[in-house]
Amino acid sequence: MNPDVYPLTLYYDASCPMCDAEMTHLRLRDEAGRLAFVDASAPGFDAPP
Repeated sequence: MNPDVYPLTLYYDASCPMCDAEMTHLRLRDEAGRLAFVDASAPGFDAPP
C-alpha cells in the first residue's frame, strides 16, 4: 500500500439516504482500509483548504 496515495478520503452527505447507502456499501468492501469516510453534513465539518 502506497502511503502517498492511501487512504483515499471520500466526502459525502450522510443526510442523503442514497449517499449514505453507497458509503455503507463501500465500507463493507474496503477490507484493506484504503478509504477514509468524512460526513460533510456533520455539525462542525470544516472543509480542508
